[in-house]
Amino acid sequence: MLKIDLSGLWRVQDTRGDYAMTATVPGCVHTDLLNAAMIEAPYDRDNENRLQWISDRTWIYRRDFEVSPEVLGHKKIILNCEGLDTFATIKINGRNIAHTDNMFRDYFFDIQSFLRIGTNRIQITFKPVLPFIQKQQKQQDLLCMMEFKGSGHIRKEPCNFGWDWGPKLITCGIWKNIQILAYTLGRIESCLIQQTHSSQQVRLHIDVDVDKVSSSAATVEVIVKYRNKAVASTETSVHRRKAAADLVVKNPQLWWPSGMGKQPLYDICFTLKDACGNSLDQCTKRIGLRRLELRQKPDKQGRSFEFLANGKPFFAKGANWIPADCFANRVTSEQYRNLLEAAVDANMNMIRVWGGGIYESDIFYDLCDELGLCVWQDFMFACSTYPINEAFLDSVELEAVDNIKRLRHHPSIALWCGNNELEMGMGIDRWYDKGMSWSDYSGLFDTLLPKLVSKHDPQQAYWPSSPHTPVGDRNIYNCPDSGDAHLWDVWHGMQPFEWYHSANHRFVSEFGFQSFPEPATVHSYTQKQDRNIASRVMDHHQRSDRGNARIMAYMLEWFQMPKDFESSLQLSQILQALCIKFAVEHFRRQMPRCMGTLYWQLNDCWPVASWSSIDYFGRYKALHWAAKRFFSPILASTLQLKNGKTAVYLCNDSYQTRSVKLVWELFTTAGKLIASDRQTVNATAFQSRCAETLDFSDSLTHYGPDKLVLRLTVMAGQKVLSDNTHFFCRPKHVDVQKPSFKIKVQKTGNDSFEAVITTNRPTFWTRLNTQNDNAHCGDNFFDLFPGEEKRVSIQCPEQGAKAPKITASSLWSLYHRESLF
Repeated sequence: MLKIDLSGLWRVQDTRGDYAMTATVPGCVHTDLLNAAMIEAPYDRDNENRLQWISDRTWIYRRDFEVSPEVLGHKKIILNCEGLDTFATIKINGRNIAHTDNMFRDYFFDIQSFLRIGTNRIQITFKPVLPFIQKQQKQQDLLCMMEFKGSGHIRKEPCNFGWDWGPKLITCGIWKNIQILAYTLGRIESCLIQQTHSSQQVRLHIDVDVDKVSSSAATVEVIVKYRNKAVASTETSVHRRKAAADLVVKNPQLWWPSGMGKQPLYDICFTLKDACGNSLDQCTKRIGLRRLELRQKPDKQGRSFEFLANGKPFFAKGANWIPADCFANRVTSEQYRNLLEAAVDANMNMIRVWGGGIYESDIFYDLCDELGLCVWQDFMFACSTYPINEAFLDSVELEAVDNIKRLRHHPSIALWCGNNELEMGMGIDRWYDKGMSWSDYSGLFDTLLPKLVSKHDPQQAYWPSSPHTPVGDRNIYNCPDSGDAHLWDVWHGMQPFEWYHSANHRFVSEFGFQSFPEPATVHSYTQKQDRNIASRVMDHHQRSDRGNARIMAYMLEWFQMPKDFESSLQLSQILQALCIKFAVEHFRRQMPRCMGTLYWQLNDCWPVASWSSIDYFGRYKALHWAAKRFFSPILASTLQLKNGKTAVYLCNDSYQTRSVKLVWELFTTAGKLIASDRQTVNATAFQSRCAETLDFSDSLTHYGPDKLVLRLTVMAGQKVLSDNTHFFCRPKHVDVQKPSFKIKVQKTGNDSFEAVITTNRPTFWTRLNTQNDNAHCGDNFFDLFPGEEKRVSIQCPEQGAKAPKITASSLWSLYHRESLF
């Protein structure tokens, strides 16, 4: 098979003749205009408002390519467009090839009769989507939880039209690779790999679909390799465009989610051969040998909702994923790796790909395979009603099949989910009735999509919606006794953080709290006059209703007024971290009733105030540092009881019982140690329990709750497995005192250093600051107590031999203008 790669440089222009420039494929018109310096940076200040004209125009992409006699001599020549956004008309040499209307499809068009030897021209015209949506809205008024109505009429990235964390930047263009394939006998279309596990072996049943265009005999060779060494192989004939094979892998190396084991990966190499044994086409699928399933079983509390890996249930710890940029073509492999490695760094084992974005690129799933991040994969439906007619369902079916076949071999895929929050919308005052009936809904999400998953990925679980109640009244979308839940009573409902302690759900797949991004990130989109929480530009980079006001209202419930703008940004992050810590620690104490917690959200698509724990530029917020602690395999947490008593819980979600040292220390805020104890206890495998109940009533009476703080530490030898801080009142009333830090920095390797920090008084949310913006600390926003020596690794690219200058700040310095140095 011969290939002509059509990715690379094209030309693009609008039909009005105002703009013409070089285009990059894969790409979109916004990034082409930006690269040509024809528009201002879309994310700066409120530039977004002045770029809405882009989506109102028709844009034409074109390029020339060469076709040799050898290519034209093949029996079949197809154009493969992996992604066209969205209403596209394709022409080759002035003749119409096809019209497309689905951003998520992988298109194949027979173009042999349209080509000629020598120079050929391909042209793809993208029409604006808004006129179509407006026309369809007049015929059927579709609703959306977000501001923009009617986006459900087309199959396009929903958050393109704006979301409560993202801008309205409606893209168009050739957003994925495009190529021409020429062959005479056939090509491999897809491969389905099913696994049967038994003692000391895994049987692989493989079905191969072949686009066979000749009556000549053909075979498919299948070789299974581990670490580049063949461990099983066979060769099978192609009959009626299909080939099937069974292979056995002995002594299999099993794939495990992160924290449960390793992630060994096997390569399955497919070669299509002619009767003489010549190779016609090849492809390789990388798999993991594992059983990954969703188990729901009746119990005394209702019905469980838990994931199992190789027969072992595990507590799902993770976050929701949104597109990493409004312009998908700009997200590099390095950015994907940094974000997903950051998830594993925070002890996560699951990522939910949210249904309002895109089916992610192959590299995303490859990295999840390597890192042991299980993927909860939504189909791309979110917060809207949809037109359930024959044409729409036909398009959705092809879209679903394309993406199921593309992704099904990945060991990280844990679940296919029909949509995000449509059932929630059906249950909120029946507001969906106008645009979608339960019958229409059921036809798509209870019938079509599960049928397609069953046919094309039969060993994978399907879930109709998130959230979904599988038992009883479906309108009760957040039932605590079964299914999964989206808990937004905190934030949208303005409930206090303590509300989480009343939540007893089986699996929490969404909940969150907003914060501002890092000061350096805010400085990237503001000018000096914008740096006020209530400024027009700060409001523009806040898309949740009354979002900035909510942050500040909650802040004054929990903390004192910060001293300045930058301190407000940082304190909002501490507030966010505290909120999610409240929730996650409670959910983990509920194990095994609750078996998963995925907070909203991991990442951002532009620099903005949002629910993310990592901002657009990859900078960790305080929440992400907190996640490393509250998602640690062994977790010590506290619950304040009545009459001055404090319950200490020990949670171990691993399958290894460990003998650990549980240490508690009661300090005054001035740094005096009042009482302490240490005892050796068993952190029992896969169990959460109350390890001890402490009575501090006398100390609280004598000193007052504002002047005491409890420090918890769980240790194995000299290694700290978990540490936690317990306040006896809200932090705003804690008598926070000025600390004195001592910091020593020593070089530990090329571009790596270690900072050793001590303090004379308890310090809360201690932050290390470096002058090197590329520096990365191994920990931050931590609590530090007298007598404790905190060691933090620091990576400083291009720092050289000179130690970086490290300073420390804490909650005290966010309140007070006096310098610590």
